[in-house]
Amino acid sequence: MNKIRTENAKANINRDENFFVIDEDRYNSTYLSVLLIANRDEKISKEALGLTSILLSISPFNRNIFDNSIHRINFNFREGYGKYFLRCSLTEPLNQKTIIEPRMKMGKRLMKTIDSGWSKRSCDLKRALDIVKYKYAELDADPIFQLDRMMQLNFLTDLPLGKYPYGKLEKVQKINHLDIDLAIEYLLKSNRMATYIGNTNYRFVLASRNKIKPTIKIFPLTLPQKILPRGNNLEIENDSFKGNYVGFAFNLSQVHSEKVKLCHDILLAMLFNETYGIMNDYLIDNNCKVIDVKLFVPTGCFCVYLYSYQDISIDFIEEFERKVIDTYTSDIASNFILIKHLLLNKLKEGFNNPEDLADYLFEGRLAGLDYSLATMNDKLNSITEEDFIAYSRKINLIGSIRIKGSENE
Repeated sequence: MNKIRTENAKANINRDENFFVIDEDRYNSTYLSVLLIANRDEKISKEALGLTSILLSISPFNRNIFDNSIHRINFNFREGYGKYFLRCSLTEPLNQKTIIEPRMKMGKRLMKTIDSGWSKRSCDLKRALDIVKYKYAELDADPIFQLDRMMQLNFLTDLPLGKYPYGKLEKVQKINHLDIDLAIEYLLKSNRMATYIGNTNYRFVLASRNKIKPTIKIFPLTLPQKILPRGNNLEIENDSFKGNYVGFAFNLSQVHSEKVKLCHDILLAMLFNETYGIMNDYLIDNNCKVIDVKLFVPTGCFCVYLYSYQDISIDFIEEFERKVIDTYTSDIASNFILIKHLLLNKLKEGFNNPEDLADYLFEGRLAGLDYSLATMNDKLNSITEEDFIAYSRKINLIGSIRIKGSENE
């Protein structure tokens, strides 16, 4: 870990309990989100934790008293960087007088829903298993997830990429009541951070923080070893997918500062922005389009996925890789200024919903960075074209994978 990243890690120790408070009324609601961060443990399986997250979401303690189909708290479970993450969040209307007292109890209700566990009924356990089976059937038929999965298996094993969210299906089906109880107990002891967005009446905020008890020491996420370039082009055939797909993974500079992270954002927008991306003409000429771009801040790498109704040739793949790696050799002066302006405006506009804002704040803390608007605005303004060109010289290819599907009718 370099000096700058080490300083960020040390500063993180003293931050206020990993509890973010945002005074924001644009969403017309108060939003509380808690991120539980559990280390891998031989005694507690991913399958038990994943199934627990579903059981908590369908628990009687998590149903609206007026409509049983509405869940008061949303649960989202995922894996990456050697850890498990369970995000729990709930929203309350802002301007109803009748909701003032319940809002003081948002933290209590969230933690009580977890602590109370589940109904212990076999029918709910069966229902949770059916949810897993349905979700996995969807993922099996999703070409983007399958590209994710091949990237993870071949190049990016420890990233939150391409992993079936609840573990191996055959193991999930063997989970019993005791496994669930142990998983809940383990979650309640895990590290946690929280974001409170909305009416920041100190009584509401204090009540939530005191009940959630965010962890003081949460360090930046890291991988045990660097992701090294492989450079091999892999290919599979899958007739269940219409058209053809190709995924690329690239290494970038390691993210040790907010400035480097913003260089990542500039690069991806400069390459693939729907309107101004410098790769657009090349992709159109080759009957391809970008269908997804994923950036992994703690590791400094990104994936980009392309789709074409025609065959995707090796020549195209190699040329695409070269154009991305050689970005710094392009005439980017006008694009650089334009993209910086777009990103500055995006920072000022903020987020369309509190969930995205909470995830953004969590991402910054887990990366050991300060994602506050003032800091990111100052850092973005300070980046020069020379800074960006020096940064972009460090891009290299990790690897690429093609899926050859059936021809479109």
